Amino acid sequence: MIIWRGWGILGVLFVPLGIFLGFGLGRTNFSIAGGLLLGALGCAALGYWLNVVRPRARAAAFAEGRTSELASYIASGHYQPTPGYQPGSVEEARELAGRQVVAEQADVERALRNQNTVFWIPMQFLAIGIALLAFAELFGLIHIH
Repeated sequence: MIIWRGWGILGVLFVPLGIFLGFGLGRTNFSIAGGLLLGALGCAALGYWLNVVRPRARAAAFAEGRTSELASYIASGHYQPTPGYQPGSVEEARELAGRQVVAEQADVERALRNQNTVFWIPMQFLAIGIALLAFAELFGLIHIH
């Protein structure tokens, strides 16, 4: 049984894809290992984009929206960073809102990161296992062909 979350199943599919690429290059240890290394590179790139780049962009978009939302609260005089506390000036309110947005953005990014896993291993780190499989094939420890 394979346990994955999000698009993590794609990480597993890079192994047969790499093997088929290797068979297309030839039936030697070098070609199979080369195909697996290409599969590992693809898995690492896709995993990094899905688990790091995209969450960072989503968190930045969240921060933009939240900043404008808090700016409207400040302009209307209804901004309270904590219940019952009213900032003494507009400058203080802006500073507190800025700190609040930074903290919330970090929380959102942390929650969105590494959502695409296989057996609880993020895809970008699964590529290390695929690369190790390629080196094992290259040095003759396993024989795929």
